[in-house]
Amino acid sequence: MAGNARERGAPHTVIAHDPRWRDSARSLATALPGATLHPVRGQGPVLRVTLGTDHRGVRPVHPERPTPVAGAAVKGDEVNCS
Repeated sequence: MAGNARERGAPHTVIAHDPRWRDSARSLATALPGATLHPVRGQGPVLRVTLGTDHRGVRPVHPERPTPVAGAAVKGDEVNCS
C-alpha cells in the first residue's frame, strides 16, 4: 500500500486532528474501525490518517437525516394548508 507516512509499521490506526475539527475526525473514525483520535492544536482542517498494521478496511458510513426542528423555516411547497 502506497503512502507518505514518515514511519512504517505503526501498530494502530491513528487520526490526527485539530480539536476544533473533532466532530469531523469522529465521523472519519466511524469508517475506520479501531482508529484512535489524536488531537493536535493548530493543525487546522487537515485530518491526517496513519494506517496501522491492524487496519482491515473501511466501513461504509451513511449520514443520518436531520430531525426537523419545530418552528424552523420551510419552503412554500412544504407547507400543508387545509
